Amino acid sequence: YGGMDFDGVPDFSTPNLRYLSSRQALAVEGSPWVAFGGSYSGALAAWVRQLYPEAFAAAVASSAPVEAQLNFQGYFNVVASTLTASSVGGSPACLATILNGHQEAARRLGSSEGRRFLEQQFHLCGKNPLEVRKNVAGWAGMGLVTTTQYNSNRCSSTSCNVGLLCSTLARLRAETSSDLEAVIRLHHLQEAEVGATECADVSWDAWLDTLKLTEKVNTSSPLADSQFYRIWEYQVCTEWGNFMTCQEGSNCPWTKGFNDLGFWLDMCETLFGILSRMGQE
Repeated sequence: YGGMDFDGVPDFSTPNLRYLSSRQALAVEGSPWVAFGGSYSGALAAWVRQLYPEAFAAAVASSAPVEAQLNFQGYFNVVASTLTASSVGGSPACLATILNGHQEAARRLGSSEGRRFLEQQFHLCGKNPLEVRKNVAGWAGMGLVTTTQYNSNRCSSTSCNVGLLCSTLARLRAETSSDLEAVIRLHHLQEAEVGATECADVSWDAWLDTLKLTEKVNTSSPLADSQFYRIWEYQVCTEWGNFMTCQEGSNCPWTKGFNDLGFWLDMCETLFGILSRMGQE
């Protein structure tokens, strides 16, 4: 399933994705190897060593989610703890600003006037996009600012360097009158870092439409990212779960209560008819 170079299937329609699984990826043969991996590939590295010890002498599995969970609320709990970790440049004040900013956003989401304020301040595309709950879940429920999954002190962007993110946020907080205002300014700074100059499209349905691409494209195509996410979400929906929710009562630093399990299961049904298929099978 590696794009145009893979000739095993003619396209990535749902029936042709039925062989896409971690089990299929693990079915290898050959002389003893050492398997390395991180995140998903880290889990594969651990499993391939366990299932095929005659072929793999050892495995190095970094940040490997070897125990799949349907509701993976622990993911954003770790994000919160990372933002406080001095070893990577985080601090309790950094987390507090982000947490309080998202809580203030949640309060504003409770009124029409507040939603219009957020749409204007964050430069959101379209007319009243925050009237749609799914848009709120995929936006405020996933973080109004981008925090790093792959932290590096050599990275010059706030989205991949916790220390830089937190020091920048501290400066912005000192220059503003509220935590939400600091979060808004960090959001726009991060948009500038990636060269974004237009409004931010938070339409969840529009994003899902891009994942309905079944025709195979080359990895150099502008549509390659959509194709990658379609393939990944298929595995998530059929065998992994690990849906990164942000629920009330968790330590998630974002706006809580919108990004729940139902939000993700609806995505699986929309893209692949997963729930309907489960009912039939």
